[in-house]
Amino acid sequence: MEDQLPREQFEKLLYGWYAKHGRDLPWRHTTDPYKIWVSEIMLQQTQVERVKEYYVRFLEKFPDLKALATASWEDVLDEWRGLGYYRRARNLHAAAQVIQKECGGVFPPEYRQLRDLPGIGSYTAAAISCFAFGDDMPAIDTNVEKVFAHVFEEAWKECKPAEKGAFVSNYIGEGKGAAFHHAIMDVGSALSAGQACPFHSRCEGIVVERKRKHKGLKGSLIRAAIGVLIHDGKVLIAKRKKGSLFGGYWEFPGGKLEEGEDERNCLKREMMEEMGIEVSVRPYFHRVESDNGYLMSFHRCSLLLGEPQAKESDEFCWVTPAQLSEYQFPPMNDEVISILQEKKAMFRV
Repeated sequence: MEDQLPREQFEKLLYGWYAKHGRDLPWRHTTDPYKIWVSEIMLQQTQVERVKEYYVRFLEKFPDLKALATASWEDVLDEWRGLGYYRRARNLHAAAQVIQKECGGVFPPEYRQLRDLPGIGSYTAAAISCFAFGDDMPAIDTNVEKVFAHVFEEAWKECKPAEKGAFVSNYIGEGKGAAFHHAIMDVGSALSAGQACPFHSRCEGIVVERKRKHKGLKGSLIRAAIGVLIHDGKVLIAKRKKGSLFGGYWEFPGGKLEEGEDERNCLKREMMEEMGIEVSVRPYFHRVESDNGYLMSFHRCSLLLGEPQAKESDEFCWVTPAQLSEYQFPPMNDEVISILQEKKAMFRV
């Protein structure tokens, strides 16, 4: 399929984002299939924040499968009341009784056995297998659909329903089923809330590549010059405007070379247009070919004239090398930030 993305790159973007933005949810601290099952049933058609309080209270009343199986329906209903969709609670109670009676109170580990229980569909069975029993099988819900459609676009849309499981499986590393699905769920939630996407560079890369193919520029790269403006031991960074690509992320000022322009003249122009300042530009100290089709050169700059202004950004600030780690940058800046933090001589006059 077109627009494939190497798993290693996918994992780097996904888990890097999740390490910073992943949600701390109570059911992520257990591998008990009973507790995971309860959370998955509650999460059907209900927002996460609402489920959290019910989940804790429900498990205090029914701490294990036997307690739920031997409880009366009225007691179960009392703890579920207000959560809605009461058929879920009836199926939960009924399935607990089946497991208690037919499986000796031991939660069945097999996907097919799980599917036979009341109220457990294909997604819920796969999720329990993944989170409780360490399976790497794909559990495709609306979040997985949302993220894969967002990242892979036509390649995902062209998949038949029976092919989607194999597509997702290509991106689940061995033994990483639970981590993968936790991260994907949170990315899907972030996308729904209009927050920054960890795959921005990938998404832009697809668009850029299609434009390059359309223009007959296959294999060519878009050149950009980026300015690392250092002054009084600090470096200038700017926050991209909301609604733009990487909106809300921080960056070093700069931009694309125009026809007939070299890197130094490009950066002088960009610094005036973006920040309203004149700078001197040194030869590049780092170059990177980004995932979105750009050849980016990073240049140390010095301030010659003017005071920086946020002309094409939401805001700007001066930060020390150590403080750079506190700001969220697009992934193509990672190596440059490491260089700035390791080579302190760059900040000496």
